[in-house]
Amino acid sequence: MSSSNSSALPLRAAVSIIFTFKDEVFAIRRQNYLRAFPGYHAFPGGKVDADDLEEKLEISSLQEFPAKLIHALGREIDEELGVDFFDLFSSGKVSDFWEFGVAVTPPFHSHRFETHFYQCNLTEKIDFIADKSEAAEAGWIKASELLNRYNSGEILAVPPTIIIFERLAESTNKGEFFNFNLLYDPDSEVPMIETIKGVKQFLPFSNTFPPAYRTNCFLIGDDGQKKILIDPSPKDREEYKKLLKSISKFEVNEVFLTHHHPDHHEYSTDLARELMLPMSMSRKTHQLLLEDCGEDYFKGLDLIFYKESFVVTRWMGEEVRVFEVPGHASGQLALAPIGMGWFLAGDLIQTIGSVVIGGSQGNMRHYFKSMEKVIGLNPRFVLPSHGIPMGGVHQVVKTLKHRKERERTISELLLEGKTKEEMLKIIYPELAPELEKYAAATILAHLDKLAEES
Repeated sequence: MSSSNSSALPLRAAVSIIFTFKDEVFAIRRQNYLRAFPGYHAFPGGKVDADDLEEKLEISSLQEFPAKLIHALGREIDEELGVDFFDLFSSGKVSDFWEFGVAVTPPFHSHRFETHFYQCNLTEKIDFIADKSEAAEAGWIKASELLNRYNSGEILAVPPTIIIFERLAESTNKGEFFNFNLLYDPDSEVPMIETIKGVKQFLPFSNTFPPAYRTNCFLIGDDGQKKILIDPSPKDREEYKKLLKSISKFEVNEVFLTHHHPDHHEYSTDLARELMLPMSMSRKTHQLLLEDCGEDYFKGLDLIFYKESFVVTRWMGEEVRVFEVPGHASGQLALAPIGMGWFLAGDLIQTIGSVVIGGSQGNMRHYFKSMEKVIGLNPRFVLPSHGIPMGGVHQVVKTLKHRKERERTISELLLEGKTKEEMLKIIYPELAPELEKYAAATILAHLDKLAEES
């Protein structure tokens, strides 16, 4: 299990620059270790700082724009690309400059910005040197090729960036001003984004743990192939109706459950019955749900049981296979295409909050093995059940390393004769009271693992 009512999160101003030369654009891929948007394709830019200047701009063609934003843009270009932005104008290397559009990060995201995108047409192609601490790769690319790479599932990008790909593939010349805000009716629908082509991500509110408040509900499957809806679990009847309306725009052939925790299956049987769909899961998940919810929980539904290496559908022409990843929950399944373009990891990892390992079906030894399994497979992208998709396995490696360090601490405290209660106070000194039982379960899971291996 895992849950942010991020609508209360502050909105920060940000700027981004789209450099173009003829039919090419300068784009970057962010490093996988970055906290915000790891591994995403984007354009140079960043947050507006409090100390960014507000003094009048000397270059006349820039004076129609907010001075603080342009000074912030100049600072970011200098820091990220090693180029004096204002010298580009004075040296005649800019043929045109305009505001492309504004994007406000939707409230479901944990990092929220009001980003002003500016396009700068150059008279010559400049060999920018991107800051390696932020850009894993950077360079000039035809706009049409950038869009093709996204449409082939090779690129991870937020919706505004995808819209920019599409617009620039049509023309790099000045066009209409774009409002990039995600279009959906919050009173009757749940938001849906597609940061990876062919992997639709619905975001209903669910009964999960803070700081997350939503469980990702994914829809995968090529045209002409089985369409799999993964973990539909709205928090209540009202949210259920919103999710139902949102998915009604798409074909769905099967409901797949990664595991048995409530924030991954609530209302899923109602949805399957209403849409007359079969449900799929592992046999262990089925057994646990019958124990938790009663023998009639799946009454009237056709059931499919999957295990390691079973094929469920295709994505980009590749078989999507099942991977058994117990640890957080006995019976948990993951999905990935055979080429490892992505790995849908369920609750093995998340980008908001932390995963609880413990309780009757949690097993730390199995969890370590499952994490090592994902690291060994080395997918291009990892899709968690809570939070945003991420590039590579950096966060998986980091999380496993943290767990191993935590286990060493627990082992040392055990040798000192500390009780579980004393360990809790030492390891989690400022933990909210409502989360103590979950932290205690994780400590117990570590102790069980140490006992098994002793």
